[in-house]
Formats: sequence, structure tokens, C-alpha cells
Amino acid sequence: MNVVSDWEELSKEFNLDRRAGKRVNLKFPIEVSGFNHLGLLFAESTQTDDISESGCRFTLKESVSRGDVIAVKLLNRTGEHRVAARAELFQIVWRAQEGTVWVLGALKLRTDKFWEVNFPQKPPPDPSS
Repeated sequence: MNVVSDWEELSKEFNLDRRAGKRVNLKFPIEVSGFNHLGLLFAESTQTDDISESGCRFTLKESVSRGDVIAVKLLNRTGEHRVAARAELFQIVWRAQEGTVWVLGALKLRTDKFWEVNFPQKPPPDPSS
């Protein structure tokens, strides 16, 4: 059995950003809908805290569980529905309660472009480190 004891290497590996894409701190007004922990349909307007090509982070008053599938729809800056906006399915991958709201991380289930931004590309890992 091999035991890794190089703490510097372990520290580097632990601190690597394993996300496929770069997160961007952008606030988009969104409407989130789905079924809550009681199985009741809900729709709640909120905004993103950050986004990436593959997901987003946002807060909700409604309680949803890890693994739940929700629909996210982009709203106008005024909070109104966009005329041709379509909802995109996301899956809740983590949640944390902060006071009376839930902070949620969600992963987009399709690879279609959803956010109206071009994301910075993540640089390849440095082979010398």
C-alpha cells in the first residue's frame, strides 16, 4: 500500500479549481420554479450570485433538496418575463441555509448556451507546478 506523505503536493491538489469553467460574479434576474420539499409547485423570482457555463449560485426562500430538478428562466432587468425566454433545467447540487433563505448551487442539465455572456476560458494546468 502506497501512502502519500508529500503535504505540499496534497495541498496543491486540494486547492485546484476542479470546475470545468470559470465562475463570473454576475447578477441575472431569474425565475426559479419546481417542486418544494412538500411536493408543492412553486415559482420564485430571485437573482444569480454567480454563474458559469455549466451552472449558477442563487438564493431562494423556498426549500428544495439536493438532487431536485428546477427550471430557471431569465427575466428582464425590470424583473418581468422576457418575450421569447425559455426555461432551462438545472439540478441542485448543494444547498446551505443562511438565516431564512437557502443558498443553492445548481448544475445546468443541457449543454446549450443559456447565459448571455462569453465566459473566459480556463487556462491549461501549468506542467511545471
